[in-house]
Amino acid sequence: MLTPKRVTFFILIITLLISCNSPQQQAETGNLLSPTEKSNAEKAAQTLHFVVITHKNDGTFWSVVGKGINQAAQDTGVTVEFLAPEEKNMQVMAQLIDEAVVAKPDGLVVSIPNPEVLTPSIKAAIDAGIPVISTNSGYEVATSLGVLTHVGQLEYQAGYGSGKQLVLSGIKNGICINHNEENQGLRIRCKGFTEALERGGGTAKTVIVDPDLADMEERILAAVNAHPSLVGILTLGSKSASSALTIVKEAGLLDKKVKLATFDISPDVLISIKEGELIFAVDQQQYLQGYIPIVLLKLYNDNANTPVSKIWTTGPRFVTSSDVDYLLDNFND
Repeated sequence: MLTPKRVTFFILIITLLISCNSPQQQAETGNLLSPTEKSNAEKAAQTLHFVVITHKNDGTFWSVVGKGINQAAQDTGVTVEFLAPEEKNMQVMAQLIDEAVVAKPDGLVVSIPNPEVLTPSIKAAIDAGIPVISTNSGYEVATSLGVLTHVGQLEYQAGYGSGKQLVLSGIKNGICINHNEENQGLRIRCKGFTEALERGGGTAKTVIVDPDLADMEERILAAVNAHPSLVGILTLGSKSASSALTIVKEAGLLDKKVKLATFDISPDVLISIKEGELIFAVDQQQYLQGYIPIVLLKLYNDNANTPVSKIWTTGPRFVTSSDVDYLLDNFND
């Protein structure tokens, strides 16, 4: 996972761009500035305010996104609000976006887990002249919506790569555990996972669960027992991974009947990989999903720098036992 101590090369380049085009340096050119450039310099000299609205903003995963946002705000001198609805309610999330449009921030960052519900609100923001960048989920619709760019993981490729990893491990039958059916990105992960296993001569099934429901154990074990041979379980988040791992260990199925892998890393996930309980984890580097959009919005406001690439890819990166020690040592730095 990338942290403030280990910002990647292209982030350093972005930071250099900011410093090279700072309002102070523009002001030093005096009469060399055109009226438009002077206007841009005056605007950049003001404190910019951005709003980030995602479908969640707490827990192990989203706290790392928040660290990226906070560090970017500190590095660029802007202020940022980080908002999310309670219980991942998409209607409430749309209302938060509508309220942000009324407030007219200098930039808006949104996740798009449910395009059907969120599209009207996002389009309203764009129509109001607010620069919008999507992050984490929604790259499939980002271009058609007209956002500046999307920062995140290629979900189909991540799912397909996960299935391919299992096939290479000798596992042909798989179960994709989806903890949020409403999230389009999670459905796409399972689709890629299924197609990779089928292409490898196996089968796959998606099981819809809620990590907080008591029947998660029943659903997982029923799916596992439906297979006569070794089965690979792919969970789509670190919380689900911990629950699934507990279930199969208590049932005495780990390694004998079940191999586990997951999306997203956490200290517990990394320890499980180190101890051989998880084959791998898919890291989408969510720190970057918080950091990059803020820097890009700062540049857009200062200099009208507009991303050419329609997606800034942060994943998938497959974490195995070969690199888990480094990540464990530096996860919270």
